[in-house]
Amino acid sequence: MPGHHSHHDHYRMHLNNYSQRTGRYFYYNLEFHGHPHDGYWVAHVIYNNEVYGKGTGSSRSSAKERAAGNALRVIGWV
Repeated sequence: MPGHHSHHDHYRMHLNNYSQRTGRYFYYNLEFHGHPHDGYWVAHVIYNNEVYGKGTGSSRSSAKERAAGNALRVIGWV
């Protein structure tokens, strides 16, 4: 539903805030799997050549959001 957000929609923002506070900057690696109209995205959050979080979704944005949430759990920020 457009304009509808849960508290889970802000993991990327929290990861960015964590990066700014600690100087540890993460980047996203995105891959698309499947057929063009029936596939999914896989996102990895990477720091210092290590994967800190992985997420999948029907869009780049949802995959990145899930990956950021998983990375925040790994680093103990949530």
